Amino acid sequence: MTEPANRPISRSIRRLLYGALIAGGVAAPLTACFELEYRSVHFHAARPDFLRMPQPWIGSPSEKRALGPTNWTDPDEKLRQLERTARAAERQGEFSRAARIWTQWQERHRQAAHSASGSYDSPPSPQEAKPSLPDRIAALHAWDGPEHTLGLRTYLQARDHADAGQYAEAARILTRLKAEPFRTQAEYLRAALLFHAGQLEAAERTYQKLVQRRPDHPTAHYMLGRIPYRQVLATAEEGDLPAPALPTQRPLLRRAAEAYDTCSRLQPKGHLGLDAAGMAGACYFRLGDYPQALLRYCRQIAALSAGEERLPAWTSARWCLRRMTLADHEAFQKLALREPEAAAIYLDLNLYYGRAGTRGLHRFGQYALQLLDREPQAGLSARLLNHLSVIEDRAGRHANAHRLATRAVERSSAGGARDQARWQLALALSHLKRDREALEQYERLTREAALPKMRRGAREAAAVLSERLQDYPNAIRHYLDLEYRPDYGYLVDCLATPEDLRTFLRRYPRHPRTRLIRYSLGLRLLRTGNYSEAEKVLASLGAWLATAEQAYPRTSSRGKAVPPPLETARYLGQCARKEATAKTDAVRAHWAYEAARYVFHGRHLLFYNSILWKGERSLAFDIQGGPHNVEQPGKELPASEQRKLRRYHEEHAALFQALWRFERIVRNYPKTPQAPQSLYSAALCHTFLATLDTYWGHRRKENHTGKAIQFYRHLQREYPESPLAPAARRFGGPPVEAKQEAK
Repeated sequence: MTEPANRPISRSIRRLLYGALIAGGVAAPLTACFELEYRSVHFHAARPDFLRMPQPWIGSPSEKRALGPTNWTDPDEKLRQLERTARAAERQGEFSRAARIWTQWQERHRQAAHSASGSYDSPPSPQEAKPSLPDRIAALHAWDGPEHTLGLRTYLQARDHADAGQYAEAARILTRLKAEPFRTQAEYLRAALLFHAGQLEAAERTYQKLVQRRPDHPTAHYMLGRIPYRQVLATAEEGDLPAPALPTQRPLLRRAAEAYDTCSRLQPKGHLGLDAAGMAGACYFRLGDYPQALLRYCRQIAALSAGEERLPAWTSARWCLRRMTLADHEAFQKLALREPEAAAIYLDLNLYYGRAGTRGLHRFGQYALQLLDREPQAGLSARLLNHLSVIEDRAGRHANAHRLATRAVERSSAGGARDQARWQLALALSHLKRDREALEQYERLTREAALPKMRRGAREAAAVLSERLQDYPNAIRHYLDLEYRPDYGYLVDCLATPEDLRTFLRRYPRHPRTRLIRYSLGLRLLRTGNYSEAEKVLASLGAWLATAEQAYPRTSSRGKAVPPPLETARYLGQCARKEATAKTDAVRAHWAYEAARYVFHGRHLLFYNSILWKGERSLAFDIQGGPHNVEQPGKELPASEQRKLRRYHEEHAALFQALWRFERIVRNYPKTPQAPQSLYSAALCHTFLATLDTYWGHRRKENHTGKAIQFYRHLQREYPESPLAPAARRFGGPPVEAKQEAK
């Protein structure tokens, strides 16, 4: 039964948590994937091991992984249309409507820029979209009747000139604007003109007059911080990280930090206030006051909405942690106790990026328990329990990690916190070898996780875990949904049995890719010689079959069309039936040779699943160094999978299938005209197999050249009158005694 959210943590659990914190920092840091993985989980050589990762952390900028390709459309025309509509509304005097349209423009630009960039940073703020737009919208909202129309139009005219860089003209127009409600906007714009003209002292005096009259003006305070900070940057040395402040810079940095902090207090959740918090942190960082700097960065991170990221804040916070001493940590912990959300971010940062060490972890554990005592609310307690579970799991104490993660799931409410706790629970179960229970948790996350990133990560983990459990139908389903073609191609075409594919069709009859699986089942049956069943399965696809095969036509190296699978199944089935019902060996050999010759001329594309692979099989198996290449270090496969892979290549290669057919003719019908022809053709099969692809090239023990020579010499010894004997002598050399050749 789930505990009440506000129930205090018991003494035994507290001891367990404390011990986890003291000893849990010995594990390695978080393994992260630093590039987008469009291709595959199974095949990609640099893929992360999803079953060893702690979890796809909501805030971490380094775990954008496995995102499918997106269709990008140019948003500029829509933005231009909105801007034209807003300016038309201004000209017509519809100022409230113009304010709404500018707000829409602002939000649309923010979404489009974030979508197009694909960066790890947060979407651009309204100030980054059009620096003057927030002031313009505020002025439009300040309009309150016809008596304000002239003042508003004067301000908008001055603002347009300022945006165009015509500062002198804008200043001249502003001299006409002295009455409310636009006096404040005019004073701010006048100060901004001085700032952009490089008259920093005059601009600072103007901003100070404005804040004396309007102390609640956040932008003016922001600019009062920006002016001294700009002076610091003008005299600072360039480098990857800021150098310690010079004595002459320290007063400027303190003034800037104070002004930025004031702006942040006035607008704690807005873009300007969050940026001001980061700028204040930058000032304190240069001053060497790392606890104060880290507190500002933690405030920035804590204010982010779900799924939003702010790379500069993460990076700066990590640099603070690298510079902080134990005394700095103690100072920060005292500061952050009054701000539990910032304290929780601090715990996050220490868990993922902090330095391991017994003394530091001891104090870290004390602080975590102190925070739990001070803030026992369910959300924060669940979050800390989940962090402690990660520490225990990294230290190899998976049973403790399981208990802590279970408690975290019970205590957390629906949303990102519970999703992370459930991920950690699945991870602990997997490490305890309770794979089926772990799979249940991952499956639940694929359906219920709040963020698409978490749902996708859970689907990846569920696919890998299903593959480990040899539940190939479920693994295929997840790989199909992820669009990882090398992975589902490898399972469908190689590892899974025809019965597994039938299970997929029974278990997921409404899946959108069922016809692809049915087509692949028909090809698998065709390769194994079950021609009648293959014909039924392929024929059941109806018109879809012809349409799909036309999209990926199969042609030989000479440009000739390779027969489609349904035609192949019918012809080989007909040959097999006629051979079985024939009365003499001559007729039987004729139909057996016809089938073998048909397969031989199909070469490597006759049994190729073009709809499944779409031309990417060579990329997956040869170019990418797929799972078959067991000679590469770290690519060894279990013996059972190696057997399946060997069987797959033999079934897939039409030349190998033709080879055993020719050998069967020589063995079963040695007195027929087809026997010497089959010997010659079998030698050709060995010659071509050696250069078919990397797999057959790596089967050096097969000695394809030596076996081809044996077939040529066999033909000369047993059938010297055959028209093929001279060619066999030219390619295989003169015949020798069978015993000597075998030796």
